Amino acid sequence: MHIPLPVLLVLVVVGMGLIVGLTHLLGGSVGATLTEAAIRAQLAHDLPGRTATDIGLSSDRRSALVALADGTVAVVFVLGDALVSRRLPARPLLTETAAGLRLRLRDPGCPRITLALPVSAHQRWLSRLQ
Repeated sequence: MHIPLPVLLVLVVVGMGLIVGLTHLLGGSVGATLTEAAIRAQLAHDLPGRTATDIGLSSDRRSALVALADGTVAVVFVLGDALVSRRLPARPLLTETAAGLRLRLRDPGCPRITLALPVSAHQRWLSRLQ
């Protein structure tokens, strides 16, 4: 049995469109949002034995800066439907932007992170990171 190429292409495109559409309608494209409990659970998983003393949650609830009890700072952010955490170096490359703070890391898996922190929190975290 031979299916003409144009018909096959239409079937493939329509089928893929239906799969993507159903996934979206069923909530498969909704990303995670951060809560303090989720941040603490992620840190307990990634950095066992370290406790958070201060959490600066971004206004869009997609990233957060976390001060740890040992004096270091970590960042937790949403990547798709998962949470990712990174411990920051002692003096990260940091830029203040209109949208918040931008971190540049020497990490090929996570070279830049933009945190939409409230303006009131900028100076507090800038002084802590520098």
